[in-house]
Amino acid sequence: MERLLTLAGAFGLSLVLALGTAWTLVEHFWYGEDLDLFVPPVAGFVMVATIVFAAADVRARNSRTLGLVALGLAVAVLVLVATPFLAEYVAARSKNPEVVLRPRSGKIKTVLLIPMLLAVATQWWFVRRRWLQARDLDHRTVWPWITTIAACVVTLSPIGLEILSAALAQSSTDWLRGLWLIIALMFGGIALLAGLIEWSIRARKRRRSLAPQGP
Repeated sequence: MERLLTLAGAFGLSLVLALGTAWTLVEHFWYGEDLDLFVPPVAGFVMVATIVFAAADVRARNSRTLGLVALGLAVAVLVLVATPFLAEYVAARSKNPEVVLRPRSGKIKTVLLIPMLLAVATQWWFVRRRWLQARDLDHRTVWPWITTIAACVVTLSPIGLEILSAALAQSSTDWLRGLWLIIALMFGGIALLAGLIEWSIRARKRRRSLAPQGP
C-alpha cells in the first residue's frame, strides 16, 4: 500500500507540474490555443514514466538504479522530441495556423520537452526519497535543486519566455535575433555552471556527513 501511495503521489505531482508548465508555454506562444493537443502526449509520457519507476522501485537494490532509470527516461524524451512524429502529430490536429504551418517549429518541441523533463525529475526525486526513507537511509541528494528550480522560474517568467520565444523563432525580420540566441545560450551556460558549483558543494557536504566521526 505504501508503495502504491508513493507512485500515486509521484504521478499526481509530476502530472500537475508538467501540465502546468505546458499551459504556461502554450499561453505565451499561442495565447492558450490548442493546449488540449499537448495534453495526451505529455500525460501519456507521465503515465509511462510512472510505470517504469514502479518497476524500478520493486527491483532496485540501491538508489543509483533509480537515478539510471531517470537518466534513461530523460534520454528517451530527447530522442522522442527530436523525431518529427510528435510535432507533426500536434500540428496536424491544430486549427491554429501558427501551429499547422510550422510542424517542425522549435516551439512545439519546447512545449513537449520541458514538461516531460520536469516530470522525470519530479518522479525521480519523489520515488527515490520514499525508497530511501522506507529503508531508514539518508535521502539527501547532490542534485542541484536550487539551481534547477531557479532556472525553471527564470525561464518560465514573462521575460524568460520572451527571450526563449525570440531565440526559437529566429525571425528574419527581427534584427536582434542573434542577440536573443546569444542571451539564451549564455543563460544556459550560467545555469549549467551554477548547477555544477551547487553539485560540488552538496557532494562535499554529503561526504563529510557520511565520513566516520573520530573519538
